[in-house]
Amino acid sequence: MPQLRSQWRNSLNRFNTLSVLWTALHLVEEDQRILISVAQEPEQTMRWYKEALELPAWQAIVNFTPPRGRRGERFDEARAACQDYCGADSFELFLLERGIATSHGQMPQRLRRLMVEMIDQRICPITVATATLTEGVNLPFDLIFLTSLKRTSWDPVEEEQIIAPLSTAEFRNLAGRAGRPGASRGIEGLTLVALPRQISTTATASRPIQRRQLATLSTEYDQLRDALVIEERDADSVPSPLAMLLELIWDRAHRLLQVSPNDFLNWLEATAPTTVSAAAGTGATDPRARLADAMDELDGLALAAVEELQQSDTAAMSRAQIEAHLKSVWERTFSATATAQEAWLEQAFIRRGAGVVTQLYPDRAERTRLYQFGFTPVIGRRFEGVATAILAEISEAVNYGTASPEERIDVFERIGDLIKDDRGYGFRVRRTDTDERLLDRWNDVLGWCLNEPDVTPPAPDQLRSWQRFVADNLEYRLGMALGAVVAQAWSLGAADPLAIPSLSDWKATTGLPWFGFWARELLRWGTHDPFIAFCLSQGLAKTRDEGANRRADFNRWLTSAEPAPEPDAFIDPQRFLEWQRSLARKATEDKPTAQFDAVLTGTNGQRGHYAVVPVLRDNEVVWIDPAGFELAITPSAHTLSRKARRSDYALNTGSANPTVSRRFRPA
Repeated sequence: MPQLRSQWRNSLNRFNTLSVLWTALHLVEEDQRILISVAQEPEQTMRWYKEALELPAWQAIVNFTPPRGRRGERFDEARAACQDYCGADSFELFLLERGIATSHGQMPQRLRRLMVEMIDQRICPITVATATLTEGVNLPFDLIFLTSLKRTSWDPVEEEQIIAPLSTAEFRNLAGRAGRPGASRGIEGLTLVALPRQISTTATASRPIQRRQLATLSTEYDQLRDALVIEERDADSVPSPLAMLLELIWDRAHRLLQVSPNDFLNWLEATAPTTVSAAAGTGATDPRARLADAMDELDGLALAAVEELQQSDTAAMSRAQIEAHLKSVWERTFSATATAQEAWLEQAFIRRGAGVVTQLYPDRAERTRLYQFGFTPVIGRRFEGVATAILAEISEAVNYGTASPEERIDVFERIGDLIKDDRGYGFRVRRTDTDERLLDRWNDVLGWCLNEPDVTPPAPDQLRSWQRFVADNLEYRLGMALGAVVAQAWSLGAADPLAIPSLSDWKATTGLPWFGFWARELLRWGTHDPFIAFCLSQGLAKTRDEGANRRADFNRWLTSAEPAPEPDAFIDPQRFLEWQRSLARKATEDKPTAQFDAVLTGTNGQRGHYAVVPVLRDNEVVWIDPAGFELAITPSAHTLSRKARRSDYALNTGSANPTVSRRFRPA
């Protein structure tokens, strides 16, 4: 590796991280699919990589050429989406153009899916990603580099950033991506922990610091290795999340409230979270509030278990029926297997579930509403007060289809203002200056998220903070609030609560304008215009600007079919689908049909029309019917590809000069 700048070498972490990239760039020549797993501050790593790859010596070893054909089209789409969502000056776009895919948890969903495709299709040989890439995504690699055995996360209780060792479960999940049969180059894959063997600095003052860092890195590696050995030995001991929740409630009730073992089940059945702490469901971090929140989490699980059964039965359930149902639920959970020796856990789950129905939330209509909202019950009760106001805002958005971008975003701002200050269902940020400033100007972030014209985007080194705010508060919390209100409107209007919503009856059932249908999707796709979200979802546009450019075509189509459409028609998903089908018909009509002159050899052409199949023979094409009889030939030589030979053709004999035309061509 070329000598790095002294400022870069003064950071052992930076030197180590750049050494891994230099190695990866050389291994690409061996057709290796490589993951560089970043456990801390991915934006910093991406910036380091960009600055290194701008150096002439590094530029010389980048050997990436965008693919051609179908894979090239997908790369172009990923590049366009990256520029659209991240900006022309972003680290993500710079790296992608050099064959390095990136992925982190705050990346917009559309871009993240395209990045996954770049990896899966072997378009980008190198990937720089956080652990979110490997959680729930089946992406195998030939070689995995870990640049650190620590990860940075946010402690919501202490409200501070923490740096913790990588757990054995996290390491195993990551290492399991290396060398999956049938997807990587071989069955064996390598997971390499990149540990520097010597210090990188030449500065006298920095040498002792880096020597201590080397010793710490070596110790962390030994600790992880020892933990993996111990875990392998104790592999039969597997904790259950539900059992852990029940044990946590018992432990804190005993320590904080002096609840005795003999009284615990009675206490658990009858005690409301708000009795334990008035701050329940507000994100408070004192011990009693955390106990109350744990109880509320358990109540949400029990309420859902009972409500899902009662949706199909209008009759009230007796206590015996409730307990029998909860027992059957418990027996189907992992907890029953993992904690077979702990009989009290089963009783605790059943007693609390029965108490939820008979004492804490005895009103069945209220339980149904809380279940529909999707929050834990304490938070759901509080959300119920604002849900009516959100419903009113959605109901009044009847002119959203013809509103200006600013007027559309004002609708989201008004709804956001209704929820943002609540500590349960409202906005939350880390207690850092950067994040709190974003909360103060969340309207600007919303405008950027929804692609409002002339909104100033974040600088490249601030991009991830903005993306995190969008993911945590706009897509998730604001989106969940919108989804909860719309879901309840559907449930109240549907004759069958288990009916699956359909476009044809959505509006009549909910009583809402189409904005209610689109609101949450607009936050996911990052646009204020439902038409653009539709184009992106259907592959009719690669970027939001491309989708906006097609809006005029749709508007012309709509007004030609309906001279005076109401505003809601401009965002009606049924109209979007009709317009899309008209594009397919027009493409078929406009596409020139392959046609060949023919000489009849096995028919007099009396029927006028025959289905035929081509067969190559010497210097001619023979057209045979499905039974194998020759009907005609095309004497001059024609080159038919394998795909062309799988097409459907028709022999037309209605004119003086018979012809054969193609009727269907496989994709």
